[in-house]
Amino acid sequence: MLLVWEGQNKALKGGVSVVLWVLWCHRNNILFKQEMLDFDKVTKLIKFKAWSWLNAKVNNFKSSFFDWYVNPSICIKIA
Repeated sequence: MLLVWEGQNKALKGGVSVVLWVLWCHRNNILFKQEMLDFDKVTKLIKFKAWSWLNAKVNNFKSSFFDWYVNPSICIKIA
């Protein structure tokens, strides 16, 4: 599903915020809860939180989580 909307720039800024937030939280879990670095967990959490944010904040964002998980760039038509 290809999707174009006026808020692509907003989506990209939101995506950067999601990445930074998830990395910060994972860092804190490593430091304060003695968790191990888990790249797979971080990647999955970034994808889920980014999709959740777009789904809640952008009115015409209609991509399914599956489409987003497989290829997020197609959902926001960057590629």
